[in-house]
Amino acid sequence: MKGTTIAERLIVARGAMARKELAKKAKVHEQSIVKWESGKSIPSIENIIKIANACNVSKIGLAFGENQEKDKMMIDEFKVLNEEDKNIILKLITSLNLSKVVQKTRQFG
Repeated sequence: MKGTTIAERLIVARGAMARKELAKKAKVHEQSIVKWESGKSIPSIENIIKIANACNVSKIGLAFGENQEKDKMMIDEFKVLNEEDKNIILKLITSLNLSKVVQKTRQFG
């Protein structure tokens, strides 16, 4: 998903859908969407998942963007984590059903 910030990716994901409609579909407050899209706050992982589902977009794309350079940076950062932190991250990724990311991080873990 294009956009360097979560705010930009939220706007892209919403597309032509009205904020009110997205709020209803994702079961979040419309004012929260306004704050997220303006960069005044960021959505929780739970809300990112709700929005991604409502907009029918990739959860990982919405959360992190689909930038290969960013992927490489994330993998490099993952490599230096201690085993406990790696396991926590892998559990989170697994709970989001992001199996491709799990496979990629296990390669470099």
